[in-house]
Parts: sequence; structure tokens; C-alpha cells
Amino acid sequence: MTLRSVVPAALAVAMVGLITRAGTVAPRSAGINATKSALQSNEFISYAPGNGWSPGNTVTKQQLASELLLLHNTTGRDGVITYGMTDGLDKVPEVAKASGFKYVIVGLWNPATEMSLITASNQDFIDGILIGNEGICRGLSACGSGTPNWTISQLTSWVATARQNWPDKLVVTSEVWLLYDSQNPNFQPALLTTQSGDVVFPNVHPLWDPTPQVAYCPQVGVQFVQNVVNQNIGGGNPQMPVVLHESWWPSAPTGNTCNGVTGCIGTPNGYNEAAQSRYFSLLVSSGIKFVWGEAFDQPWKGEATNGCGALLGRNWGLWKNDYTPKQVVNDVVDETVFHDGFESGNATKWQWWEPHT
Repeated sequence: MTLRSVVPAALAVAMVGLITRAGTVAPRSAGINATKSALQSNEFISYAPGNGWSPGNTVTKQQLASELLLLHNTTGRDGVITYGMTDGLDKVPEVAKASGFKYVIVGLWNPATEMSLITASNQDFIDGILIGNEGICRGLSACGSGTPNWTISQLTSWVATARQNWPDKLVVTSEVWLLYDSQNPNFQPALLTTQSGDVVFPNVHPLWDPTPQVAYCPQVGVQFVQNVVNQNIGGGNPQMPVVLHESWWPSAPTGNTCNGVTGCIGTPNGYNEAAQSRYFSLLVSSGIKFVWGEAFDQPWKGEATNGCGALLGRNWGLWKNDYTPKQVVNDVVDETVFHDGFESGNATKWQWWEPHT
């Protein structure tokens, strides 16, 4: 299956004009059950603007239209999810629906201040609400040190408020997976219950694991993710289905070892486009439910390395920040599935089959 063409700029401009008219251009809210089903079908892409955007800068409707059309028309996916609603991102629901997306989940990076950005002008285009991202974990030893952004009590209160204000919309929250693990000292039992949302929605990145091969070999990383979902999180008897908000693999920088441990013999390993493609192909085949991400590289991010030379946050993208597609877009996102090749030890042999339905 070939990559579809990038959306022409003229079309993006036309779409901006289209969505500014009052009327019925974009579909309305899809409802909780349909949105949950789309999440469980790997239909969502995590979106923050590309083209040099960074937090604190306002993104234009024209850029939103161009990028969201690119994502929808290239991948055929039906859902998009954001991290915040500031800096012009409050316009994403309207623009995304006009661009062809059926489902939009808006992130509230700071629920205390951003919940007010869901207004009469955009709420009909919103299908779900993400209440924060790792706000509890940031203050715990599991994620660093300092004071948590909020407590589990505050979080569940915001979830309840969102449900009361917008009863037709899916509500979720996201924390690092350790907080969902009943065997971890930082376990937050409420995260596995409906108090915290309609779906268990953790972040599970193999590259933060201290075990070098988990952090460096795509297939070992996917095995790690499966164990986390089925045993660590599953062992706590979650009340809702588990969908991974973040479970990604960076495409750069390249390398041959991680902490002195070599990668997997006969497979693409490390942090490069082939390994990123390998990771997502195996994640699809594993049956784990997840959000594709993130859409574009974010050069502004300054996350620390994991000890293996990877500035992870800058290189998560399926596309580079300038919209150049990476190998994963052609090989995996465009509804093809890894079939065979590297298990034989022959690293030059890619075989793909299509379509994946």
C-alpha cells in the first residue's frame, strides 16, 4: 500500500474557510460507546502541531487544517487526541471534524484551568476528555521528585465534574503504568476503577525500563508491554478495558549498544526508523490496544536520556517535524502488518501483507 499524497496547501486553506461557517460541515459528538470502541480499535493518533510549533505559541487554523488533513488522509484513522487546549488547540475539535475525523478527545493538561476551555463553540465537536497526563506521577519517586501536580482525590473529582457537565462524552486520565500496578508501592487503586474514567489509559514506554534489552530491542519491548498489560495491570483486576495512551519507539539517534548490551541479533534494534517500524508492527500483531503516536517530532522537548543516548521526546514522531514521513508510516500505519522476515535472522528480508482489517 502506498503513502497517500500530502494535502495541498490550497485545500487546507479552503478547509479553514469551510469550518468557520456556522452550519453542519462537521459531524457532532459520537457518544461514549462509539468513542470507546474506536479507542479499542487503534483508531486514534496523538496530535501536537509540527512545523516548529512549541507550547506558548499559538497555532493557526490553517496549520491545524493542513496537519489534520495530512494525518487523516494518509492513515485513514478516525480519531485524534491532544494533550491540551491552550495555544489555539481549542480549535482542534472543529477543525478535526471538518478534516474527516469522526472522534476527537481533547486533553486538559491542567484540568484546574483548562476545563473552562470546553465551551458552547466547541463542545459539540468533542467526543472525549483526557483529564491530565502524569500529574500524580510527576511528584513521586516513580517519575522523579517533587510535589505531585494533583492528588488522586482531585483527579477523581475532575472526572466526576466532566461527567456531570458533559454526560455524553468519554472521560479518561493517564498516568505512568507503575501507578496501575498493585505490586508497586506507588499503586493508585482508583486508576483501575470507573472513578478515574471509562477506560484504563496508562503510558507504557519500554525505553524507560532499566533493563537494556527491553529498552533497546523492539520485540523485547513489545513482550514487556504485553506483560505489563496482562500481568502487572491485569493483576489488579481493572474494571474497564485497557488501552495504552502512550507506547511508542523513537526513530533517532542511532546506536549499536545500550549500556554495553547489544541489540537483538538479526533484527533492527536501537533507535532508528527500521526499529521504530518493527516495534509498531509487532505491537499491532500483539493485540494490545494503543494510540498511535505521536504524530510529529517535537524538537522543543528536553526530556533526559534513558542512558542509551536517546532524547526520547524529540523523536517519537511518525513524521518528522517538517512532515517528512518516516518508515513506519509506509510500513505499519498505512494498515499493513508485519508478516515474517526477522525471526529467521535475516535482517535484510522484509515481508509485509495487506490489508489489515
